[in-house]
Amino acid sequence: MTKLKIEQTVINSFIRKTNTKLRGVKKANASLFETVREAVTALQGDTKALSRYKMDVDCDRSSVNKIIKITESDFVMDNLDNLPSGWAALDVIARKSAKVDVVALETAIESGQLSSKTTLKEVRELFKKLEDSQDPAVEAELYSSNDQAVAPSSTKIIAFNEADFTEEERAQVFSLVEQLKQFGFEIKAETAIEKLAA
Repeated sequence: MTKLKIEQTVINSFIRKTNTKLRGVKKANASLFETVREAVTALQGDTKALSRYKMDVDCDRSSVNKIIKITESDFVMDNLDNLPSGWAALDVIARKSAKVDVVALETAIESGQLSSKTTLKEVRELFKKLEDSQDPAVEAELYSSNDQAVAPSSTKIIAFNEADFTEEERAQVFSLVEQLKQFGFEIKAETAIEKLAA
């Protein structure tokens, strides 16, 4: 009996320590997102400067793009405390939140379907459900609007070798690649090693 009390005390201590660190991570993420949002907003009009920023940030390109997409979503930024902390889940929420009813998202938060404990898989399932439940006329309007991504009818693939471009050209290419992804293109950048192996 005493041993069980000691074990519970130890477990509770670890829970408190872990939760404290997790709160610190959430605060750090929120601060990071605000910094990136400020930078992207300031550099928005200058494609070269924004590309340079993306390339020189000490993070892989995929993560930088996720963070930028997250910071562009007012819904995500306004609800960070109520959303999962994982960047992949936040990226899905950021990309899909503009395509569904905000009231439905707020209801999902209030009901606990969307919370800090929601997994990436659960986020994807929730958005699938929300997208499927939308009125077809609203969905058609979303996809035909000029400020929304066009729904891809099939995957289009573009392949290129990064080694064929200068650093400045690569920055321009990757900026354009991000735009093409919105239209359903799949981009494959071959490295020199992959090309030799092929």
